[in-house]
Amino acid sequence: FDFRVLLEGESPGQKSAKDYYRALGATSEGALNAGHRAIAYLETRHGMNRFFSTSDQRLVVHEFARQNQIVILEEETDIQTMSHHPALLAMAKGRATHVINSVVLFSLECLPENSEDRMAILKAAREHKVTLFFALEKMVYPQKTTEAELEKMYFGKQWVQAA
Repeated sequence: FDFRVLLEGESPGQKSAKDYYRALGATSEGALNAGHRAIAYLETRHGMNRFFSTSDQRLVVHEFARQNQIVILEEETDIQTMSHHPALLAMAKGRATHVINSVVLFSLECLPENSEDRMAILKAAREHKVTLFFALEKMVYPQKTTEAELEKMYFGKQWVQAA
């Protein structure tokens, strides 16, 4: 791990403070109290996601967030052996942290393969007013996309898994 710590008020020396440092729990705009405060969710187990490294997924998610004024506070994934995605379900219920109201997923295929598990996450997000953004597909749930539309799109991508 490479990390740098700069105490508040200290000189960054030769480094530009804005390029190398970010205040913990804040953004350069200080926008934690407004807009979308999100967790980035990356998943490399199935579908097209298998062809994108975590680093590549991170680039897509963070660029999507930047373009849509979404503040990403942390990143998360599920333990590879747990197909029902309990961490994602907790995020959809707003339980991941007290400050998030959104999750930016790399792709629709970050959702569980099992339809019941997928629906549990989507319904939890709707009920708890947690917005799910799907960066690769540029989709937003529940504001601009229905569960039925997501299901149709999800099954439209299943050919990748069979290949």
